[in-house]
Amino acid sequence: MSGRLHRTCSIQIQQQFSGNLMSTQQTFKRYAIRYRDSSGCSYEDSVYASDAMEAQNLAMEFNEELRRRPHSITAVLQTPN
Repeated sequence: MSGRLHRTCSIQIQQQFSGNLMSTQQTFKRYAIRYRDSSGCSYEDSVYASDAMEAQNLAMEFNEELRRRPHSITAVLQTPN
């Protein structure tokens, strides 16, 4: 049995600089995080991040299964927005 789960998360970054609040212009791309649970079912989460490592870290932060079993990630793929 295989299942699919789609989640989306986006980040808006702002930083304080010289007393002014400035918006950081950073490009976020969409990534698909594919993984398997302990019974072998396949899932996919979607996150927006600046690179693949950040996408993996975000997926692990917001997904309890990935937090417990990070080795279950099978792919981190950049996808069209």
